[in-house]
Amino acid sequence: MSQQLNSQKSVLQRSLSVSEIAHFSENIDVLREAAAWVRNYLARPHPALGRTGTVCPFAKPALVKDTVRVAVVRLTDSNKRAQIMEAVQYHLEAFVSRAAQDGDRILHATLILFPDVSLEEAPELIDRTKEELKTKFIQQGLMLGEFHPRNESPGLHNPEFKPLRSPIPMLAIRHMVPTDFVFLNRPEYDTVTRLKYLEAYLAVPDLPRSSRDDVERAAASLRAEAHN
Repeated sequence: MSQQLNSQKSVLQRSLSVSEIAHFSENIDVLREAAAWVRNYLARPHPALGRTGTVCPFAKPALVKDTVRVAVVRLTDSNKRAQIMEAVQYHLEAFVSRAAQDGDRILHATLILFPDVSLEEAPELIDRTKEELKTKFIQQGLMLGEFHPRNESPGLHNPEFKPLRSPIPMLAIRHMVPTDFVFLNRPEYDTVTRLKYLEAYLAVPDLPRSSRDDVERAAASLRAEAHN
């Protein structure tokens, strides 16, 4: 309860510029929908998930600690990809700075919403952008996740379940955890791509020994496969 009161007090004491108030007012429906999606989907169990627990194991404790940030980025019709890249870079820097000040940084996440990306554009502007930036994020010990209504990525425990679907196209920044190994070595990636991701993962400092051993074995196997 004290955490909730402290969070409310922090909001009440935070001053906003007139332009910030206008931005929030114009995007309040988008922000509400995103917050509801985090609370009612990510932070809860799902019957099609294929395992016990919530869709995202970290969502509920992150909500308790109030470490999930949400940003709405509006795009113009000209060069949406460049605008998305610029927005991701900006929020990446802010995320790293903010999380570095918290000992429990694993619970930090930033959701960057792009409500001007259409359903038809999402695979190109959201999925492809994630793939282009993925290695850069992994090398920093971070993950960049892609979410939109037509995301076809299968669940780990139930391939029929599509866990990365969201009502609003978005890219999410979070810290890497040891279990992310399975997301980097997925069979739908070709050998070269999987090896690139695993080698980037191995470059992350302070990896647990057990995780590093598993990844090194998988990387060695992929190198042998690539040379055959």
